[in-house]
Amino acid sequence: MQATRRLPKQDLAPVGAAEGRSARLAPRAMMQPLFNPGRVPALPRSHWIDTMSRCAPPLPRRLALRLAFMGLAGLAALGASSVQAQTHRQFPADALRAEMLISTPPDLQLDGKDARMAPGSRIRGADNLLVFASALVGQKLTVHYTQDFAGVVRDIWLLNEAELANKTWPRTPEQAASWSFDFASQVWTKP
Repeated sequence: MQATRRLPKQDLAPVGAAEGRSARLAPRAMMQPLFNPGRVPALPRSHWIDTMSRCAPPLPRRLALRLAFMGLAGLAALGASSVQAQTHRQFPADALRAEMLISTPPDLQLDGKDARMAPGSRIRGADNLLVFASALVGQKLTVHYTQDFAGVVRDIWLLNEAELANKTWPRTPEQAASWSFDFASQVWTKP
């Protein structure tokens, strides 16, 4: 014979009297609504009921992850910027040096001669991040650049201090053809 537990009278509530049936007693726990916005659920969250629980993790966990990510990203950015500013980037052998002045993008001047930027050309800053041409309007900067077969400027690199220290760099295609280039050390030697 199974033993049944009897609930005290105060834990029972009438059910079914409103529908015209005779009232019977049911446990008050069954009378609690499923959604209680002001109460903390006693049971763990169910993946069957709360199907989108992955989108809203508890705030302390979400906040801790966000702060940890921002801290790591900040450290990586600081480390990368300090290292990148001190190093010499690898330029292709067909890169030439010039003084650049952007008047109205895509029009610019390289060593006083008019030139045009190719569609999809890229300008890299001293920290090797992309820079918009409109942000450089009116500034005279020392750059390395490459041209495509049509003569339009394809890539532009704004030089940092370490790269400006390398004074020997060709300014014309004729100089680049007659000088020798060591790609590993990024040094040009005159004949």
